[in-house]
Amino acid sequence: EIRLDALGLCSGLPSPYLQEPGLLEPTAEAQPLSCAGLALAQEQSLMVNRLAAAIAAQYVTAFVLQRQVTQLGTYFNLDPTVMTPRLITRAALENG
Repeated sequence: EIRLDALGLCSGLPSPYLQEPGLLEPTAEAQPLSCAGLALAQEQSLMVNRLAAAIAAQYVTAFVLQRQVTQLGTYFNLDPTVMTPRLITRAALENG
């Protein structure tokens, strides 16, 4: 159960699979390409794994040092370079 207190602090977060149901859907490809294969096919930037690792490391750092999780996730694109956090807010939790 997700509960928000008067300060907006959340005591429980929904599963990533409830936030993004598409994570459970199989891909159409019989044999999906690896990250290296996607990079060679120029379908994935050479920097995408580094950016994803940096974002994940920031989540861990904030949790370990501040005991806080403030985002449900971060969407990013490298062409054009755009990064959008999905902050933990009452509206975000209510809208799924």
